[in-house]
Amino acid sequence: MTYLYIANAPEDNSFAQKLSQDLKQHTIDHWYDDGQADESTNYSHLQKATHVVLVLSPAILLNEKTLAALEHAKQSSIERIVLRIAPVDTMPPQISGVLPINASTDDSYQDALETLLEDVRLPETAPRPEIPAEIIEALNSDNSVKRKEGVESLRAYRQGDPVMKELAREELQAMMFREQDKTIRSFVRLILQSFDKTTDELQDEDAVTLPTKEDLATVSGEHAVVVDPSTTPETAPAAAPAQTNQYFWQSSRWNLVLMSLAIFFALGAVAGSAHLAAAIPMLAVGLFLPPFNIVIRGDGNFNWSPTGAIFWNFMLSLLIGTAMSIIVSQITDNLTLLAIPLSMILAGMYGLIVGWLSTVKV
Repeated sequence: MTYLYIANAPEDNSFAQKLSQDLKQHTIDHWYDDGQADESTNYSHLQKATHVVLVLSPAILLNEKTLAALEHAKQSSIERIVLRIAPVDTMPPQISGVLPINASTDDSYQDALETLLEDVRLPETAPRPEIPAEIIEALNSDNSVKRKEGVESLRAYRQGDPVMKELAREELQAMMFREQDKTIRSFVRLILQSFDKTTDELQDEDAVTLPTKEDLATVSGEHAVVVDPSTTPETAPAAAPAQTNQYFWQSSRWNLVLMSLAIFFALGAVAGSAHLAAAIPMLAVGLFLPPFNIVIRGDGNFNWSPTGAIFWNFMLSLLIGTAMSIIVSQITDNLTLLAIPLSMILAGMYGLIVGWLSTVKV
C-alpha cells in the first residue's frame, strides 16, 4: 500500500500543508510534520513509508532532521521524489541521481502534482483467476447431488483459459482424495480423463453427462456393485457386467502381460551374455514398472500425457537396468563385457513398451 512521508524544513511548512491537502483529495495516505510531532512519531511514519517526498529549498540544507530522513530512505532503498520549490546551489548527497520536479510556480505545481500522483499510484493488477465460489461450495456440500453438479460445472473448463483448466484439474484431483461416495469418485475420474483429450477429441466424442448407476458401475473397469440411495445395503442390487473403454494399466491383465514380457527380455539378456545373472536387471525392471504405473496413476491423482508416459517409463527402466547391471557385474565375475550395455538396451526397450501400453485403451 502506498504511503508518503513528506520531508520538509519548517520554513516550507506552508507548501507541505498545501501538498498534504491535495494528497488527501486524491486519497493518498501520507504524513508530514506540522511541527507538533515528536521525533519518535516522525520516525514511526518514516518506517511505514513507501515513498519519501522531499520539498527542496535552500532551507533544507540546514535541517539535520530532514537530511537524516533522506539518509534513512537512501539506505533503506525507499523511493525518493524531489519537488523543487526554489533554486538550490548545492544538492544534498542523499538525493544524488534523483531528478527534481519543478514546483516553484502555481502552474508548475499542478504539473508536479500530477507527476507525483502518477509515480506513487500502484498499477492496477488483474485479479487472480479462481474457480467461482458457488462451484467450490457445491463441491464441499454435504448433499451428493450438489457435489455432482459441482463436478459437472468444472467440466466446462476443459477448454479455454489454460490457467482455469489447471485450477479445475486441481480441484478434481483434490476431490478424488476426499470423496467417500464411490459413484461420485467414478464420475470425477471420468471427467479427469477427459481433461487430457485434445480439443478435436472433445468435439468428436459424445458429451460426458452425469452417469447412470450402470455407467458408474463400470467406469473404473471393474464389475462393481452400485447401491441405489433408496435401498438399504441388504437389498441393493448388483449392476450387470458391462464392457467399458479403459486404459490397459487398469485391467487385470496388466501385471501378467508385462511380467511375461520382462521374462522374455530377461531370456534375451541371458542368451546374449551366456550367463544366468544377466537376467537379474531385466527382472528387477519388470517387477518395478508395472505396479509403479498403477500406483502413480491410480484414482486419477496423476495424469501422464502419452509422450510423458513413454519418456519417464523409458528413463526409469534405463536407470534401474543400468544400476542392477553394475551391481551384478561387481558380484559376478563371469559376466561378459557385453552384459551391461545389452541390459541397458533391453531395459530401455522394455520401458518404451510399458510406457506405450500404459496409454493404450482396451
